[in-house]
Amino acid sequence: GIAAQPEPVGGAQLRVGSANLLFGIAHPTPLGEWIAAQDLDVLGLQEVLDSDRSKLNWPRILESWRERFPYQWVEQHEHFGMALLSRIPFERVRAEYVGANTASEGGRPVALHARLEWGGGTRVVVVHPVRPGDAWRQLERERFFGELGRELGAQPGRLLVMGDHNATGASPHWQGL
Repeated sequence: GIAAQPEPVGGAQLRVGSANLLFGIAHPTPLGEWIAAQDLDVLGLQEVLDSDRSKLNWPRILESWRERFPYQWVEQHEHFGMALLSRIPFERVRAEYVGANTASEGGRPVALHARLEWGGGTRVVVVHPVRPGDAWRQLERERFFGELGRELGAQPGRLLVMGDHNATGASPHWQGL
């Protein structure tokens, strides 16, 4: 349990952002400038890598941002790491993983669930399901979105879902969620 509810950082609004770090981000400075300009309280990140694929060591970069975001949870994976960074305390972090069905995506995180100490308690879920594709991907996407929708719908209270959903508004998975 939480002993006291802190006042929201920066006022009554929660400022959130999300970014996929692999595509279109060749250097951390523009992302850091965007985060500062938006005065973000919470940041969800996908494809947090330290590899030749990303050309950057994102786990080390995120650690250097600890003054701005003192609360951090980083789930590393060779190709598909995820992170939740916050200026507001959070607890009960749970990572959800995809099965070991493919070499590059097996065992990778697809969701981070946490409880943020804001507004009397806010559930935060950062998502990055597998992208559309072959039959395995289709089955995994159906499982992921179905389970996520059932879980989120079964719990009352404030909810924030953010991330790279690998879906558009026309996706039946997105519409179902």
